Amino acid sequence: MVSNVNVESARLQDLSHDFYANYMKKESVSLKSKQQGYKYFSEGYFHDVSMFKEENSLISISAKSYRSQRKSEKPHALHLGVQNVDIKYANCTCQAGASASCSHIIGLMQALHEWQLMGFTEVPSQLSCTSMPQQWGVPRGDKIECVSVPELNIVNPKPDRKRKPIQNSLVDCR
Repeated sequence: MVSNVNVESARLQDLSHDFYANYMKKESVSLKSKQQGYKYFSEGYFHDVSMFKEENSLISISAKSYRSQRKSEKPHALHLGVQNVDIKYANCTCQAGASASCSHIIGLMQALHEWQLMGFTEVPSQLSCTSMPQQWGVPRGDKIECVSVPELNIVNPKPDRKRKPIQNSLVDCR
């Protein structure tokens, strides 16, 4: 994809702001692919995103996307070529990737577009777990209230329960 002739790294500001909208107007992308692509972007499936500018004003973008089903297998490899507002090539290693409109490619284009809208000049790097605040002390939300043992009822939580609740028969001897 990337030729060895005068290749330099590119930035998000080198991409045209209209490449995503132009692609969506030209190609017939299904709503499901758009929704799945947005899900991949918002849940952080993309990593190792790199951009290179070639001498003919073609920006080659490569990335990897975690798999949605088989997490233990190697990630999908995505390649995208953008020249001005046109997508010159787009492919992915998934089964639908040869069509250039798989949900991974749509999600990568969505990610690039959103990063531009957020004002990033470069592709944001992924933070390691040691660079983020600790998560083990974050409260989970509403908790179960404490109840004394004599007030305890054991009930199946399903509304269509067949058995009636078991009443506690223990006596508080305090």
